Amino acid sequence: MKELQVNRTVRHDLLSFAAAGGVDLIVASELTHPSRGSVRCAAAHPVAQSLREAGWRVGVEPLAAGASGAEGRPGNDPLSVVSYVGADGTARGIGVGASAGNPEAARAASAAVAEWSRLLRTRRVVVAERRRCCAAVAPLPHMSEGQESGGGYLPMEMCAGGGPWCQEVLTGESLPMAEPGLTVDGKGGAYQGMCPSGTRACRDAAAFAKDGCRVLVIGSERRHLAVCGLLARLTRVGSAREAQCVDVSDADQAAYVLEPGVAVTDAAEIVKVLRKRFPELRGQHPSSWCYAETDSRLTLRSLTADCDLVLVVGELGAAETHRAAAAVTAEAEGVVKLVGDAADLRSRWLAEVSAIGVTGTRSAPAGAVSGVVHALSGLGPLSVLRRRVTTEHTTLDSWPNCAGGATCERGGSV
Repeated sequence: MKELQVNRTVRHDLLSFAAAGGVDLIVASELTHPSRGSVRCAAAHPVAQSLREAGWRVGVEPLAAGASGAEGRPGNDPLSVVSYVGADGTARGIGVGASAGNPEAARAASAAVAEWSRLLRTRRVVVAERRRCCAAVAPLPHMSEGQESGGGYLPMEMCAGGGPWCQEVLTGESLPMAEPGLTVDGKGGAYQGMCPSGTRACRDAAAFAKDGCRVLVIGSERRHLAVCGLLARLTRVGSAREAQCVDVSDADQAAYVLEPGVAVTDAAEIVKVLRKRFPELRGQHPSSWCYAETDSRLTLRSLTADCDLVLVVGELGAAETHRAAAAVTAEAEGVVKLVGDAADLRSRWLAEVSAIGVTGTRSAPAGAVSGVVHALSGLGPLSVLRRRVTTEHTTLDSWPNCAGGATCERGGSV
């Protein structure tokens, strides 16, 4: 049901303004209303885009109802407006104008305002703040180890396979191992600039290899760039099916590490299969695992369970955007739509929607997510929520100590 406050303050007006040449229709980015004063028009860009797709030449600019023309005459071109006053006393709305000499365009302006005005209602928008695996970085080629960069760092993706500057940082004692190419700093310093999970994965893999183990890396191939190619040189197991087939000559000498960023839920299924095949399997302690991807999935799952519509914001042609949309769709009960920015919003998506989830991808242009939320604020009172699932490693010391016969307070036991 629409918020009563919106219904009480909504008004439709046919005003006048001075149309400029060069376009058929002008959508107000902000409107000076004769009685309501300044009216914010946050939904201007999706309204304008819908008219462009209908074949009209459209401009977006601030408009003043009754503004004077170039020669001082009052404007007499028709301007269709819908507006309402929010709980904060701010007027918001939509305005579309056309030249008086183009009656067909004037009808299109009126129809557009009528179409979008039917969407005015109170909504919740839940913005997913998804955790990502730490950005692994390496110093720039011209920098010496430990030199301050002032932010001038290359993503570890730029050194896939271990470029010469990576070797500067990652050199150290070569260890005897079942797989060639893995190194660890003999001083224990190693892997500077890498995310903590990447550091632990490399150190654990090197330690297993030193003990003569065949090291298996759990995680999909596309993740190997995160650790500069070091783990990529080891045998990779990306699924439970692959775990059924991986060949380990000495079953008693199998070990595994987790690729930073792999979902722990996926890794657990793979480890389960490996343990059945290799009962003496050795592996990283769970305190070394990264939960960023798992938390990201849980955030999306809660989002899709709570919202009628989920908007995935990202560059529409980017493969990463489509992967993200597929991941959301796998969790979703409702409708999932891809948008590049606010202009891609469609009125037909929003008619009966009262809760909207929004999640951005790495390919999303700067400000695209906030732009989408801002546009939605022009279609009725909006409650904006941030949501993020976070899993943090802790220690036993942080829990109540009931050892030695001590009596725990009610509710304090683990």
